[in-house]
This record gives sequence, C-alpha cells and structure tokens, in this order.
Amino acid sequence: SLFPMIDFEEVSIQKSGSNEKKTLTEGQIEMLLQIVNDPVSFDWGETSHDPEFQLEFLKNSQPVASIIIGAGRSRIETNHHWPYFKKMKFGHLKKESRNALIQLLDQVER
Repeated sequence: SLFPMIDFEEVSIQKSGSNEKKTLTEGQIEMLLQIVNDPVSFDWGETSHDPEFQLEFLKNSQPVASIIIGAGRSRIETNHHWPYFKKMKFGHLKKESRNALIQLLDQVER
C-alpha cells in the first residue's frame, strides 16, 4: 500500500531542462520513500507547480512509476499518467520534510 505499489530495481532522477539522468543509491531511495510515504510529511496549500525534477522507478530498465518534484523543491506529485491511490498523500511538504528532501537532492546533484 506504499508508493510506488510495484516492484522496482532502481530509481533515476532527471533535472528539468537537462538530458542527464542519475541513479539514486539504496540509501537515497530509502530516504525518498520515507518522505513520500509519510502522510505527516505533507501540508496542504495552493502553489503553482513548476517541475524541477522527475524521478522514475525502473524495472528491467523500464519506468514502472514516477513522481515529479517542483515548486522550490516543496511539492511532490505523481506523474499525471500514473493513477492516483487513496492511501497516497501528495502535495506541499512541511518544513522538516522539505529540508530532508533538499538535502537528498543536493546529495544526488553532487
């Protein structure tokens, strides 16, 4: 019942406007899923959504799920092609979760 609700082998990340993709480490994937799957990470509020990063969960090198991060690294949502699940709570991140996500993305960008 937790995102991505399907087996995957790796997670790639691509910054908007870039052709370069990177692969997250096991520790980075664990941190990402901890933030994404914890409903306490999220708050609700209106925001415009300018995509900054797209993360793809891959199996056999094919995407099986994806999420988009945007709005100053403060908003997470599923790709519009991915079905919405009632148990998932995506939206605007609370301060502590946003700081954790920023640290993770800074780590990946190095």
